[in-house]
Amino acid sequence: MTIGRIPYMKSFILLIIMESGFFTNGFRGFPVFTVDVCPSNITEWEAASMRLNCTMKSNDFKNRYHCLATRDRSQLVEFCYPQIRSIYGKGQCVIFDSSFFLDNYTCLHFTDGCPDTYYFTDQLYKFPNCFRIEPVLKCFMSEELCLKKKRVTIENKEVSTSQTNTAQNQTTKIQEGIDLVPVLVPSIILPGIVFGIVFFYIGAVENKTMQRSSQNKMSAGKFGE
Repeated sequence: MTIGRIPYMKSFILLIIMESGFFTNGFRGFPVFTVDVCPSNITEWEAASMRLNCTMKSNDFKNRYHCLATRDRSQLVEFCYPQIRSIYGKGQCVIFDSSFFLDNYTCLHFTDGCPDTYYFTDQLYKFPNCFRIEPVLKCFMSEELCLKKKRVTIENKEVSTSQTNTAQNQTTKIQEGIDLVPVLVPSIILPGIVFGIVFFYIGAVENKTMQRSSQNKMSAGKFGE
């Protein structure tokens, strides 16, 4: 019973190892690092290769520096590729698969920058549009659809910003109106109060003057009798 279970145990262990990514594509999984940009010329490419300690010997085509877009175009990754570098043809960008494979992406629909000749995968700096991506939109920047998506996104942001600014301006005007109330109310009411007091005083003086005049006339009439 124990001997009969050994093949099943080996299969089970191998399955666990494969699922964990320890062995992938026939070799050990290798370190992969995300980056914001890939080197766009040979000088930058060689500097990045030295930084990762990748092979730079002219007669050794394994462990070469690669910097590629992921299959879903959401990230850029760099690594020393432990397999022999591959060669890709016209109209194809090399991309990185999550299973540690290198794969091709047809770029004939690019507006520009699609490879027009054969190249080795460790020389992708010759065709930088193959790793220039819009990670949020998940597309290559040279794709017409990507450009349209970007324009729509920018227009939506501009509309949203305009609406926000309009709402803020309206709020500011309302607030300014509220702030003016303490200033305007006294400036309107106080002159009215002062005018009322003056008007009342003048009226009172005139009434007294008329009363005195009437009394004087009455007194003059009595003396005349």
